[in-house]
Amino acid sequence: MTETARADDYRTYYAKDPEKHKARSREWAIANHARKLETARLYREKNAELLREKRRQRRRDGKDKTKVRRPTFELLLHAKSRAKIRGVPFQITEADIVIPERCPALGIPLKRGKGRMGPNSPTLDRITPSLGYVPGNVVVISLKANVMKSNANFDEFERLYLFLKQLNAESRFH
Repeated sequence: MTETARADDYRTYYAKDPEKHKARSREWAIANHARKLETARLYREKNAELLREKRRQRRRDGKDKTKVRRPTFELLLHAKSRAKIRGVPFQITEADIVIPERCPALGIPLKRGKGRMGPNSPTLDRITPSLGYVPGNVVVISLKANVMKSNANFDEFERLYLFLKQLNAESRFH
């Protein structure tokens, strides 16, 4: 069988029931998410020095291909991945994501961390989690505001409460 014939067979097979194959792919992603993360972590640990040296060499040679992505694009990619894992709708585009200067919930300046997220890092929050990532149901707030439920002091929690109350009053998804 030639490569072209094999490719045609696969296309025909998947075209018969694309929803079935999408569902199987989603199930596999959910079932193997933790294993994939662990494998990547072990690879990074094992090859950390080798990877650092390769980066240094690329910088010395002026061939550093590290891409600097737009923050809105990064938020969109990660949200799409989470939506697939959780099985919630994903219908937003990069245009639906607006990163303000300050966190609307806490009033702290939003800024990206270097290499890892910090409390002031912008994160995408679903106003009504069950609706998923749909236009009008997402807002960019700081990581700190997003995790405040577990470690907030009263003043910060009160500011978050007022913000969420305002969002709920304005939301069309009651």
